[in-house]
Amino acid sequence: MDKFSTVTIRETKESKRVKISSDVKPKILDTIIQKWQSLLDTLAKVVDVPSGLIMRLNEGTIEVFLKSNIQGNPYIGGEEAKLIYGFYCETVIGKQMQLIVPDATKSKDWKFNNPDVALGMISYMGVPINWPDGECFGTVCVLDNKENHYNRDLEDLLTQIKQHIEVDLELILTNQQLEELNDTKTKFLSLISHDIRGNIGNADQLLKLIIENFDIYDSSKIKDTLLSLNQSLSESFLTLDGLLSWSKREILQIKPNITQLV
Repeated sequence: MDKFSTVTIRETKESKRVKISSDVKPKILDTIIQKWQSLLDTLAKVVDVPSGLIMRLNEGTIEVFLKSNIQGNPYIGGEEAKLIYGFYCETVIGKQMQLIVPDATKSKDWKFNNPDVALGMISYMGVPINWPDGECFGTVCVLDNKENHYNRDLEDLLTQIKQHIEVDLELILTNQQLEELNDTKTKFLSLISHDIRGNIGNADQLLKLIIENFDIYDSSKIKDTLLSLNQSLSESFLTLDGLLSWSKREILQIKPNITQLV
């Protein structure tokens, strides 16, 4: 089921409805979280700021999914805030582009009613993070307790971190799809083994019985045996026909990932 959240673009006071991670999205694996944590810590150290964050957008809230382990970082991992302020990250998500605020205390758009400024984080740079299907995950960002204009190299570094995270999200989603395909294969083989194999085995036994006792069976006995054989084969046919129809539907749901070779 699709899920949505409404964010506010502070500069224009525009509200925007955004499609977010649905319930069918896979859980972020611990190994991926550890990798993201390492990337975040490195980012904060290189940019030389107290706070690096990966934020996740939920229905009605924004969550500190991960925070850099840097002294002076005022944010708390797992903390959620209601979308009533027009956070930096809301603008990033709503506009789907990078946002740089060198000093919020000098900006008419950002200096008032800003919880980040209240925490002493007056400077911000962030970019959006999305799943490969376009659903929004959140943002990756850095915040500073002093004025910071961030040079082009730091902007490029943040973009590279974003790309790493989005590649991981794509791999997580691909892994989920492979697991679902494997489950489909297992169900398919199970049905073949249980239903079709069983019915064909019964039919084989009935045929052997008729052949072995053909000379001593009267016509009514042979007819009864043939009726049982017909029923067994009909059940196998219906099962096989159903499996083929089901497998076609499953195959048609698989979307190919076409890559142009250079």
